[in-house]
Amino acid sequence: MTIRYAALAPLALAGCAAAAPLPPAAPLAPAASVAPLVTAPTVPALRDTPADLTQPGDWRGLNDRQSPAGANR
Repeated sequence: MTIRYAALAPLALAGCAAAAPLPPAAPLAPAASVAPLVTAPTVPALRDTPADLTQPGDWRGLNDRQSPAGANR
């Protein structure tokens, strides 16, 4: 139990200590730039064209047309 108190004593003393003053903000202000470096394009690079919805076709005929010549049953 004494080891726990010995470990917690520095934490408690550091929590009660006064905080260090912050550095002046003047040297940090010029580093922050709010001007954009490159503007983003306002129009899309690619135009999306929606596909037409159709009924399913004859997939067996399509497979037969795309298969090698000797693969038909």
